[in-house]
Amino acid sequence: MLIFVKNSKQSLGVKNGSQWWSAFAPTEIMSPPLVIFKAENLSTQWIPASIHGNWRFDCNSKRWTSNAHGLEWLKRCFDPEAREKARREYRLLICEGHDSHITAEFIVHCIDNNILLMILPPHSSHSTQPLDVGVFGALKKQMAVEIEPLMQTGITRVQKVEWLTAFVAAHDKAVSTKNVLGGFRGTGIRPFLPTKVLRHVASTPPPEPQNQPSTPSKLLIAFNEAVFTDSPVDFNAVQRANVALNSLLDSNKPLPTPAKKFVRNVTRSHMRFHGWITILEQENAAQKAVLEGRKRPLRGERRVIDGKHLMTGAELGKRKR
Repeated sequence: MLIFVKNSKQSLGVKNGSQWWSAFAPTEIMSPPLVIFKAENLSTQWIPASIHGNWRFDCNSKRWTSNAHGLEWLKRCFDPEAREKARREYRLLICEGHDSHITAEFIVHCIDNNILLMILPPHSSHSTQPLDVGVFGALKKQMAVEIEPLMQTGITRVQKVEWLTAFVAAHDKAVSTKNVLGGFRGTGIRPFLPTKVLRHVASTPPPEPQNQPSTPSKLLIAFNEAVFTDSPVDFNAVQRANVALNSLLDSNKPLPTPAKKFVRNVTRSHMRFHGWITILEQENAAQKAVLEGRKRPLRGERRVIDGKHLMTGAELGKRKR
């Protein structure tokens, strides 16, 4: 599985109009980078001694990539390297939809050479392109580190060879197998896990039915502040709100916000009243128990005790008998 990208000067702080193309797989870098300079012709003075491997270079006076550059990269950089790695089997090339990725010549070459071309949805590279997710951030930070010593000298213009020297060093450190694999994992490409992207996509609420009559204002009037704030409760206002709520429920239309607020208020009030009733029931049961206890000594025959003012319990017991 491969990914095909280009990076603009804004992404890596490029001041001299350079760009680069490359392709990556979930296991390794599959094609040599292609650097495009802003110029009419290439110069050997722009290529530092630190260049290694099979880096490629080209130029364009318009300071931008083109359909011709894209096709040349496909034929001379990506296809030869990927064909050898894939043993001439099918290869998947994931592109971000730039014009140079979808020309007739580009597509025909893919078809003729067992390259399956897949175009990412527009404006989705921040979630679906592995390099955006796992590599470019690290590359930008490392590029800043490499170019900082030059900036500290106060030089206002970075020469092409200086920029490329810094870029090669940053590329070697940031474009690692770990970061590339992290990009493919982060986009849910490998291992295949679409939810890693889909969970970032906001769901679109279903459209409301057309020609739906609006809620009559007279029903909404019933849900006034008196229903929520009056103390003691205005039961006439509550009764009017109940009638309005039932009418809205019978209409099978979505409840407006005032009605929803009333339902929540009624629910809270119900729980509050239920608590009060429970407390009152417990108090009532306790009072009954006290009264029953008070009635027991009064039952049975009553005796009048004369001439005695201080008696013990035993004496009183004898009197009862």
